[in-house]
Parts: sequence; C-alpha cells; structure tokens
Amino acid sequence: MIVLYFSVSVHPNKADPSYQVTLVNSTLWQNYGTPNMAGQLSMTWNSSLVESENVNVELWGYREVNRNTARSSPLQAEIRYLYSLGRNIPNTGDFSFIPEPREEFSVWELGNIRITASSKSEGERYVQALWSEGHVLAWHLEPSFREDSSGWAEKKCRQWDDLEKKLPNFLDELIHCPCTLAQARADTGRFHTDYTCNIETGSMCTNHPGSVHCVRAIQASSSHGSGQQCCYDHTGALVLTGDSVGGSTPDRAHNWGSSPYREPPRVPGYSHWLYDVISFCYCCLWSDLCHIYLNHRPSSGCRRYQPPRAGVVFGDLHFITFDGLSYTFSGRGEYYLVFSADRELRVQARTEQLKLKN
Repeated sequence: MIVLYFSVSVHPNKADPSYQVTLVNSTLWQNYGTPNMAGQLSMTWNSSLVESENVNVELWGYREVNRNTARSSPLQAEIRYLYSLGRNIPNTGDFSFIPEPREEFSVWELGNIRITASSKSEGERYVQALWSEGHVLAWHLEPSFREDSSGWAEKKCRQWDDLEKKLPNFLDELIHCPCTLAQARADTGRFHTDYTCNIETGSMCTNHPGSVHCVRAIQASSSHGSGQQCCYDHTGALVLTGDSVGGSTPDRAHNWGSSPYREPPRVPGYSHWLYDVISFCYCCLWSDLCHIYLNHRPSSGCRRYQPPRAGVVFGDLHFITFDGLSYTFSGRGEYYLVFSADRELRVQARTEQLKLKN
C-alpha cells in the first residue's frame, strides 16, 4: 500500500503515524463479524492536517484483477473509491460508526479509510487527504460472513489452497534465515525489522505468538518478487512453523514490493496483503484450517545461512579479504578493493606514501 499526503508517497510501515488515520483497536477492525467482535468502530486523526471545518470519511478498496491484456502480468492493480462512511461531518479528529454488511462491495476485501475536506467530491483523486493503513474489510462483508464466519472462512481458505497449488513455487529462491536473533539484528545489509513484531518497540507479535522479534529480507527474490520472514523467541532461537504456529512464514509477495512495482503481485504492501495476509485470516484467524496455510508458507530454516563477512584494510596496507585471506601489499596506485560485475558494484582505493611535516 502507498500512503499519499501532499503528493508524498511512502510505505505505511515508514510513515509517521501522526500523518495517518488511526484505526482504534485494530484487532476489532480486522476480525469484525467473527464471534464476540461487534459494536462501534472508531478512528482518529490530526484534525489540523485537514484544512476544513468539516470532512468526508470515505472507504477505498484495492484488488488485483485479470484484464486479459498483453501486459507482462495478466493481473492489473485497481484502487477505487467504494462509498462514504460520513459526509460533511465536523473535523473533530475522531469518528465512530456501526458498520453494516455491504454485499455489493463484498468482492473488495482489502482497503483504506480516506479523509478529505468536505468541499471535495466523492472519490475525487489527487487531493489533500489523510489515509489509514490497508486493512482487511471484514466489517463490510456480506451477511453470510456474520451468520457463519467460520464456515465462510473455511470455504475461502480452501479456494486459496486450490489457487496456491497452481501458482509457481517461490520457496526455493528465498534467502535462508539467520540462525539466531543476534545474527538477524546484526545482518542489516540483508534483513530489516518487521515492524509488526519488534522487540525494540514492544509490539505484540499478534500473528506470531511465542515470538518476540521478526525480520524481513530487504531484497525481494529475483524471479517472483517474494519475501522472507524470520521470527525468534525470547531465547534468541529461530522459531519454525514445524514447531509452532507462531513460526517464521515466507511471503509470496514481498511486503515492500519489487520492480516494476505497479504490476501485481509486486505492488508494495497491497500484493502482500492479498497473497499472504488475507489468506492468513481465512485459514488461521477465522477458521481452524491453519495447517493449510502453513503447508504453503513453511519456514525456510537456517541450514544454508552464511553470516556476512568483513573485508579489512588497515595499518601499512594490511589486507584481510572476505574469505579470510590475510596479506600485506605496499604498492602505490589506484586499485579495485571490491568488484562485482553482476551487481554493478565497484569500490576503488588509492594508495600513496604517507607524508609527515615533521
């Protein structure tokens, strides 16, 4: 998902929360309509960021549809205004409502809340606005979901299972996880903190019970644009789905997307939610078919993980290479310290005799 504010595009995980619409009690939003999940939904925002006494509260949906075109990807991303939750309401910085099923919009299972000045038309694009993060639209699904959420979710989970069996295998091209939490936090060149399970901020790790910290691979896989996730327990050990439902789960679509970004399943945020998060809701949160989800998202483990090594130059031109070779070289001139043609990486160095005034 991309959050738009004053023509600035930024992934929601990196956006300042003060510039977003906050969904109060996100667990209720995500599971609305399942047992014991009902009542009012509430949101808050910084009212000073919308220069208007009154505002509109809108729901926008996202989906990826098959357009049968000659594009490199048969799927096309679509984000669209669906309907308004409130029009011309006072800009007090908070709004609550009791959602009703909207069967005509049930095909839209992922979306965002958008707040604009009341002077703007419904669904008008390219205007000053505040957006919420993307979330599962459980709260507006058809009446059959509220009547039997478990049965509805089981059907969806099995449909997803059939779809996954037809899609290409992406697991073999993923980077393996670091074996320990210390390695994961030190390997900043290849892994970054998963903000939904962060030991530094005390986030709850809701989707990975038993874990205290997760990281995600920075780089998407080359062929399929997939992502790796690695989770660790309080002892620093890697948690595997073979041992716990809270274990590390890879992603068919990298959360940060991958080039060319506009084409599914490489759209930042959104594609990940459609391929990896909504399916988790179907199988693990709303029904008892989590084994189906974990069968398609097994932990990769750390058998082939290789910690990064340092190359060092120090003193009177003493060198230690990445593979541990040590030698001394006192030649003067310009040299390549690192050269990788396939990565288009060149690190040059100039050596010359030291000149001291004394």
